Amino acid sequence: MAGRKRPSGRNLKGHLTYTAGELATTLSVHRNTVRSWMREGLEPVCDKRPILFRGDLVKAFLKDFRARGRAPCKPDELFCLRCRAQKRPAGNLVEIDRNRCGAPMLSAICPSCDAMMYRAIAEPDLPSLTRIFDVSERKHTDD
Repeated sequence: MAGRKRPSGRNLKGHLTYTAGELATTLSVHRNTVRSWMREGLEPVCDKRPILFRGDLVKAFLKDFRARGRAPCKPDELFCLRCRAQKRPAGNLVEIDRNRCGAPMLSAICPSCDAMMYRAIAEPDLPSLTRIFDVSERKHTDD
């Protein structure tokens, strides 16, 4: 079963009820994932079998579930993938690179684990970075 990491619920119909199996198939997740969501607070229609879930309630649950996992970085923080946390960069040093589309991307070294930390940033916010970080811009050479 090729599933997405974070099912959105866009495939669900709000006015329909789904069994755990139908819900798992519709969202491309395993049935055990639906059981896990029940432990996390997803409410079935009733306690009798088959266990049924209302589509609109599942959509609301998934939206709330995704929001709980998000914690936006403060202006002086980047996200470390290895530590799974927001942190200030080591030495307050940040490098600006541009992605393929030309949008700016910050990168720095994590003070705890020495892994790379990243953060996308909007072009108008670049001037304010010099007040927060020691910024250098990566220059690309054409090969």
